[in-house]
Amino acid sequence: MALLLQLLIVLVAFAVFTEGDGVLPDLPPNAAVGEKVMFTTTLTPTETPFFSVAWKVNVSKTIITSNNSANNTGPDYEGRITFFPSTGSLELRSLTLDDIGEYIVSITQADSTNHVGRTTLNIHEKVSSVLVTSSSTDLVEFSGSVSLSCSASGSPTSFLWFNGSSGVTASDRVQLTDGGSSLTIINVTRFDQGPFRCNVSNPVSTGTSDPLNLSISYGPENINLILSPSQEYFPVGSDISLTCSVGSRPPAQFNWYLNGDQLPDTGSELRLVNVQMSQSGNYSCQAFNNKTLRSQTSQPSFINVLAMLESEASRIGLRISAAKSKVMRIGYARANTPVLVGHRPLDKVDQFTYLGSVITPHGGSDKDIACRLGKAASVMHNLNPDCFECTDWQVFRDAAVYKDKLDLEEYTSAVLGYISKCAEVVTTTKSVMCYPNQKPWLNAGVHALLKARDAAFRSGDAQRHIAVGKEELPAIDLEG
Repeated sequence: MALLLQLLIVLVAFAVFTEGDGVLPDLPPNAAVGEKVMFTTTLTPTETPFFSVAWKVNVSKTIITSNNSANNTGPDYEGRITFFPSTGSLELRSLTLDDIGEYIVSITQADSTNHVGRTTLNIHEKVSSVLVTSSSTDLVEFSGSVSLSCSASGSPTSFLWFNGSSGVTASDRVQLTDGGSSLTIINVTRFDQGPFRCNVSNPVSTGTSDPLNLSISYGPENINLILSPSQEYFPVGSDISLTCSVGSRPPAQFNWYLNGDQLPDTGSELRLVNVQMSQSGNYSCQAFNNKTLRSQTSQPSFINVLAMLESEASRIGLRISAAKSKVMRIGYARANTPVLVGHRPLDKVDQFTYLGSVITPHGGSDKDIACRLGKAASVMHNLNPDCFECTDWQVFRDAAVYKDKLDLEEYTSAVLGYISKCAEVVTTTKSVMCYPNQKPWLNAGVHALLKARDAAFRSGDAQRHIAVGKEELPAIDLEG
């Protein structure tokens, strides 16, 4: 009998204290303020009603108790609950934050089997009025930092930041603090302009802020100067356009320079109309950003303005043929500048001969002297081969060089003196004795012509006087 009593006590204890056997779902429910929640048990309806059902919150506060005879509802839950006796489930409406807590249901079946279930109800205020504020919206690239703060009404539990469509995550430059509600960007770049949005959520709602844009100034950078039309030289009277482009925010201000001197023109385009030769030179543009206080200057672009040779020559009545004219430059300055005739550049040559003189680009006389010596040597060689075949002409040149400079006058004098000496060797000479009244060339024939011209002059016969003047003089005999 005692053994039977002990077994009965054990069975009763087992029935009373068996709980958490899946009566309520494992996941705790979440609900919003003002809405409702359903506590659904896992029990199936039976033919025999439950002996008793009791719902409590936080152990001590009764929501409802039910048995075969009656239902008793707690005073705080009148009109707010619906009880389902067949399964023991409960619906709770008009939720407030005071309804947060642990909910316990105890169910006793007709066969005295007792079921106990526990779950925790989490209640949240819906997220609303999500707002993003910034410590500054006007920044300079690489020299400024900004802090964004996200706030919302309700009970937010999660904050997510977006830059455009991309999520923002923490990095060396990006800091997320205060549970993710604060975003700090260090050394902002142009890619941090936004739009920034803050997404706030909790288990029962979500909300997103309006976009916030940052104004980040940068530049100028990547400056580029474009010349139009693009060509090596421009005839006088041409129209030229120079365009300066640059990456900058806000748009850059432009200044223009010619050979380093600032021009009065501003703007991204410089137009040169009816350009003149005085406007030739190196043009450059400078871009300035009044927010970043930075500037950048382009590489210079050389504009070469040329007067057409034919138009200049026509002023003095000259006509120039491009096909028959050549150009040789003296010296090295502006060696690539073309000379135009009818918009056609003349061909270039390294030397040319003018009036028997050889002219070279360096302005020296070496080639001219060598040419003259060659011609003289050729002639004199025919007269006196022995004199010139063994001549070393370099000796004369070396003797005329002083401090690495050729004395052309001394060089010429020495060479001509030597040539004269050689000429004297091969030239036949004859001495002629002349007396005051005895001129060898006044022979009888000359005397006759002089008398004829004098007679024609005295008679006034102009035609005869002219005819006598044109008659050929008789040969003069110097041998006698």
